[in-house]
Amino acid sequence: MHFLNISGRRVTKIENLPTSLKNFDCTYTDITKIENLPNSLLEFYCYNNKITKIENLPTSLEVFYLSGNKITKIENLPNSLQEFSCGFNQITKIENLPTSLRKFLCRDNQITKIENLPNSLQEFDCTFNIVTMVDNLEISRFNKGNFDLVMYQSFKRLQRRIRLRHKMKKAAASVIKHGCYNWMYSVKYRDGSNGLVCRDGYKRSTRRICNVLILKFKKLQKKFKI
Repeated sequence: MHFLNISGRRVTKIENLPTSLKNFDCTYTDITKIENLPNSLLEFYCYNNKITKIENLPTSLEVFYLSGNKITKIENLPNSLQEFSCGFNQITKIENLPTSLRKFLCRDNQITKIENLPNSLQEFDCTFNIVTMVDNLEISRFNKGNFDLVMYQSFKRLQRRIRLRHKMKKAAASVIKHGCYNWMYSVKYRDGSNGLVCRDGYKRSTRRICNVLILKFKKLQKKFKI
């Protein structure tokens, strides 16, 4: 058996499921705990129950609908998950989302800040919350108060590029300043500004090597604006 639907029945516990089950629907029942799910499960629908905690999910799960329960925290989601719906709960924070997630629905909760969204996300619904912040920016300053996933992801990509550029710039400066050739040159010009000049007293061949290093440093200066 690959599909099982027990929605609307007076069931209080998940048990005795087939080991080959792939799709399980237990909506509108009286289940209070997620347990005893087979490792083969791909889709799990359990909205409108009395579940209080996300736990014991199989590592193969791809679709998980949990709306209308008593969840207060997003946790213990498998890395394979692609669709996750947790609307109409009591969640206060967006956190612990897997990097594979493509669809995330969290409307009608108590979320005040949009944060920690994975880069893979393609569909997002956070309506009917009390959102005041997007990361560390007031939502009123973000797209005139209207959250847009595409714009948000563009900002995040720009932030990552800026951080990477700063990291490369810092690393390049560190290599020049503390590298194994620093006995040949000084990293300061005579006026005290950042630079690279060959130290006095070295042979012509050594100075040629140093001049090559100077050219390389100037290229790094130009590239990373050191």
